[in-house]
Amino acid sequence: MKVFIFFSLISLLISFSECRENPFAPVQNYAPLPVTSKPLPSPDLSKEIAPVIEKAKCTAVETEIKKPVQKVWKTPQVKPSPKIVSTIPKIKKRHHTHKVKKRKHKPKFKLVYRNNDFKVYTKTNYIRIVTNDPLNEDMLIHRPPRLVLDFGNDCVIYETIHKSLRNPYVKTLKIGTHETFYRLTFVLKKNYRYNLKKTSYGYLIKLF
Repeated sequence: MKVFIFFSLISLLISFSECRENPFAPVQNYAPLPVTSKPLPSPDLSKEIAPVIEKAKCTAVETEIKKPVQKVWKTPQVKPSPKIVSTIPKIKKRHHTHKVKKRKHKPKFKLVYRNNDFKVYTKTNYIRIVTNDPLNEDMLIHRPPRLVLDFGNDCVIYETIHKSLRNPYVKTLKIGTHETFYRLTFVLKKNYRYNLKKTSYGYLIKLF
């Protein structure tokens, strides 16, 4: 390998030695060219050789510069959904007003008269008689309107009793005695009819 490199270097030195020292020297100093060839003109080294630059003709082609089209993004139009009409009837809200209902107090029986043998109570169109004595007779007299009740007993009342009543149906109560019975007379405000009922405590009369 070293021998090969050595011989290659020697060959290069020989080739450089055979070259002309000045390539621009006149051709006369060298061997004449063949007759058939014309002698080459010797270059004038005093003048600077300037490169010839031809004027380049540019033909500009007018081209329309298209502006980039800007895309306008439109928001998609959403169609309004159709209104759903409900067939369910609307329930009206009730305003609860807390009103305290007034309780109607039912009238109670009011004691009108009492003794050892009987008691008399009244309530609007009702008359209650509490007694153990039997009722002998009951009748309605129209002129003036009166309800008469006779109870059989040996009760003795020395004088007649008149008792005024605050009742929409009965004005006064009269109590009188006879030989074998005592009589209760209820003076009425109008000609009413009556319904008499025997009860466990005595008798109940309804006027209508």
